[in-house]
Amino acid sequence: MDAPADASGEAGGDGARLKRVRRPVERIDAQYQAPERTPLAIPQGRGTPLGDIPNVAFKLTKVSRNDDLAKSVHRLLFRKPAKAMEIKKNVAAFRGYSYEGASDEQAEKAKDRERLDRYTVAGLHELMDLFDISRASGDGKEAKADRIFQFLCKPEAREGAKDLQAAEEAAKAKVARKRERNAKKKGKAKGAAAAPPPPPPSKRAKTASGAVKKKAPADDEDDDEEEEEEEEEEVSAGQEEEDDDDDDDDVPLGAMNIKSKLTSSITAILKKSDLDTITMKTVRKELATEFGEDVVADNKAFIKETVTAKLAE
Repeated sequence: MDAPADASGEAGGDGARLKRVRRPVERIDAQYQAPERTPLAIPQGRGTPLGDIPNVAFKLTKVSRNDDLAKSVHRLLFRKPAKAMEIKKNVAAFRGYSYEGASDEQAEKAKDRERLDRYTVAGLHELMDLFDISRASGDGKEAKADRIFQFLCKPEAREGAKDLQAAEEAAKAKVARKRERNAKKKGKAKGAAAAPPPPPPSKRAKTASGAVKKKAPADDEDDDEEEEEEEEEEVSAGQEEEDDDDDDDDVPLGAMNIKSKLTSSITAILKKSDLDTITMKTVRKELATEFGEDVVADNKAFIKETVTAKLAE
């Protein structure tokens, strides 16, 4: 007879299940503290802080703290990286390499100089532009790296360097003035387009010879207006005197004949002239040409009265 199956369910029998063994949970100690970061020691070099060199400080404002150039410059100057918030502040405080207290000064200098050899020519040009170092046309890569290293050992402002910030402000002011002039020109052009066209210039009165007179200047027109006002006062005064004498019994016949001729000439002058432009002075000048200045002066009030009456017809 076969032996009965083992009912205990232990491992090794057919159909037996193994129990899962749980690993213990490891808890992190709450009292763990990250090691404190030692502050960066700025080398006390013998040069001028980069932030006090005007052109270098100006160019630093154009570089973003997240730019690869800023990070690369920080590693070059301080031999280690830094937080983005501290990069530009540390670079501005750099005043040159310091080898005081070094066990082997020449070896430390060689290490700093060797870092420049890792840059490409384009990278060296970026450093030269940032540090305001003039580019020499005949310099090779080694010569460029040597000049940068000499500058970093003792940074100083370049002699005779142009003030870049002042130049940029002057350029911006020039652009602003040009933009303002263009805006004024556009405004005048729009105003001229919106305004109605001026009326065509009317012809001046023709002279006795038939030639067209040139338009009188504005000053002459003002003088004519003043003379006309004086003439109107004289005419009004003469009219008051004439009102006192209603009859012309005392007027000589020769004077009455002159007035008749003056009236005919005035009528002819007004017919051939442009009434919009002709003035009393023009009428008197043409009458003086025909009758003489003395006759016109003696009959000034009559001429004014006759012209006014003819225009009212």
